[in-house]
Amino acid sequence: ESGGASGGTGSGSGGSGGTGGSGSSGGSGSSGISDGSGTATDTNPDRNGIGGTDQNGGTTADIGAIIIERSGIIKKPAFVITHDNVICENIISPSILKDDGLYPMIDFEMSLITISPNHETPMHLLKGTSESMFILSGNADMLINGRFMTAEQGNLVHVPKNTPMIVRNGGRSDLKYLSITYPPYSPENEILDSDSEFNKLRADSEDATAIIVSEVTPEVFFKDVTVANLINPKIIKDYNQNYSIGCGIAYITIPEGSQTEPHIVEGTTEVDHILKGKGEFAVNSRIMAFDEGDTLYIQSGAHQSITNTGDGDLVYLSITCPPYDPGVDSSVKSK
Repeated sequence: ESGGASGGTGSGSGGSGGTGGSGSSGGSGSSGISDGSGTATDTNPDRNGIGGTDQNGGTTADIGAIIIERSGIIKKPAFVITHDNVICENIISPSILKDDGLYPMIDFEMSLITISPNHETPMHLLKGTSESMFILSGNADMLINGRFMTAEQGNLVHVPKNTPMIVRNGGRSDLKYLSITYPPYSPENEILDSDSEFNKLRADSEDATAIIVSEVTPEVFFKDVTVANLINPKIIKDYNQNYSIGCGIAYITIPEGSQTEPHIVEGTTEVDHILKGKGEFAVNSRIMAFDEGDTLYIQSGAHQSITNTGDGDLVYLSITCPPYDPGVDSSVKSK
């Protein structure tokens, strides 16, 4: 459902904030991918176990979408020196898609980071890489380019490239956040303060500050489906003309019993991480079920619709690459 990166006004509370490094997330494979022939719910189980509703088996390219199941994602330390106190679960990246025989249509990486109570990331920066962090639970106490700041559950924090950072969990329970790095995270670009390159890159970002987006007014996009744009190129330029981002991030809510209109978005690939609820998505005549914690990968040009099949709201974070443009959405152009 690619309505998810437009619609909202992006009226963040502004100012500054920070994010915790995506850690050494690059390259860890995800074994929880389903393309309709695996563990995705089969709505027509009489065809030799092939999931979906179309009458030919089809390939992933034909299906146009996959589900990355929460239970199949590999956990590993995000930084060697933090051992098990900062854990990374690499959800999706171009390398993961390639490893599973898929053609990657995204230029970012998304990981789930967990920091244990009273622990923190080391001081580090991401060379040539910006990072957006969506806080799922807990509070993040951060030191970003020499500035102390705090982000709470539901906040999105954007850190420009080459910006030094520490993220600390001073609470009594785990701090969890989604880390979205653009371009995709690379271990070679994670520079610790002990590295000779650190001070040079730090000097290049001397005036950089992070952005905290804490309150965004949602707008109705499909009938009763609301979209709140958290960050995209236009929003980030309103904060600082020197900042840039190559994807859009939005917070989508589908009420109980509702759905997005069937539509096609040309030239934009969508990744939806389910924050709350469950549902089904129909893509190119196939129907697959998903649960809280799963991630949907919907390729550009796919005919798609998402339905809330659970009790209460279905809520997800939608990342579009390149950023969503209503001008290429068939549901918008037809109005």
